[in-house]
Amino acid sequence: RALQLVSSLLDLSRLETGALELSAQPVDLAAVARSVAERYRPRTAPGVELTVRAPAGATALADPARVESVLDGLVANAVAFTAAGAV
Repeated sequence: RALQLVSSLLDLSRLETGALELSAQPVDLAAVARSVAERYRPRTAPGVELTVRAPAGATALADPARVESVLDGLVANAVAFTAAGAV
C-alpha cells in the first residue's frame, strides 16, 4: 500500500510537470472491474458482498493502468469502510 502511495505521488508530480505519459487504448471496463473485485473479494468483511455490475462491451479509450489504479483505490476504500451490506 505504501508503494502504491509513493507511485501515485510520483505520478502526480509527473502530471504537474507534463511528463506523465499515458497510453490511450480501448479498455474493457467490465473486465478491469472484475479483476479488481477478484483481488479484493478475499479482503471483504464477513457479511459484505462485493459484486460487479457492468454492461458487456463497456469500453473506454484510456490508459488501462490508470483505470485499474483508480478502480483499485475506490474498491479498496469501499471494502475497508463497509462493515456489512454490499459493495
